[in-house]
Amino acid sequence: MSASSSLDPIISLIHQNNRFLVISHFRPDGDAIGCALAMGLCLLNLHKDVTIWNEDGLPERFKFLEEAGRITVPEPNTAPFDVVFILDTAVRNRAGDACLAAIPPGAIWVNVDHHVSNDRLGDLTYVDTSAPATGQILFELFAHGRFPVTKAMANALYAAISTDTGSFQYPSTTARTYAITAELV
Repeated sequence: MSASSSLDPIISLIHQNNRFLVISHFRPDGDAIGCALAMGLCLLNLHKDVTIWNEDGLPERFKFLEEAGRITVPEPNTAPFDVVFILDTAVRNRAGDACLAAIPPGAIWVNVDHHVSNDRLGDLTYVDTSAPATGQILFELFAHGRFPVTKAMANALYAAISTDTGSFQYPSTTARTYAITAELV
């Protein structure tokens, strides 16, 4: 695995903070939407104050995901966040101008991604280029942190992994990928 950083500091940040923003790249695919939703639901289950944004909102094709309506477009003039999770986004500007402009300064940025092109943006990064989807990395984060995975989170992670692996056809799909998705099912 070619990961930068460790999951432990991310888990500590989750425990130590209360107000979170979760974002992913504009023109979102299943990995972007599934990850944002799963991370947001995880934080909500931990009784955190959570906002989930995407520059383009929730695409129609992902409205079937339970709780997907929590994903909204950026809202200007929001209260500051303690932590911003930027997921499945290799470079900051892929989050979108409106999204970036609406984020008040002062938050700790956590970048979780699988793209080789990731520029390691943020204060804390976890980039695993061997993972076929950021959804697989989040599954590992939840397992390592002993965060319960609800049915809605499992469905979101499954959508993330299945779309970014081309329904498990791409060469980046591994035995670990199958084991994770079997557990999600």
